[in-house]
Amino acid sequence: MAPDQDNLRAALVWAIEQQQAEAALRLAGAMVWLWWVLGQFGEGRAWLDRALVPEWSRSAPATARSKALYAAGCLAHYHGDEAGVGPLLDECEALSRTAGD
Repeated sequence: MAPDQDNLRAALVWAIEQQQAEAALRLAGAMVWLWWVLGQFGEGRAWLDRALVPEWSRSAPATARSKALYAAGCLAHYHGDEAGVGPLLDECEALSRTAGD
């Protein structure tokens, strides 16, 4: 996937600019492993923040949001931000329980 990273970034930009919450969260959540393998923890966290923080993203299905929160928590851990992990994974757990996952 590394050779297509620019295309994936372009898709994220589109989804975020168009406020396509589910698409932005699913794509950013799926890209966590690419960012992890490439050691791009900061870039991944920045994209996940752009997808998770806006109010419009809260309308996404719980499964999409929880996946992105889990990805953000993982990257926070690998990036050395242990204080940032808890709130992300707490929200992830709450959404997952609500969704019965």
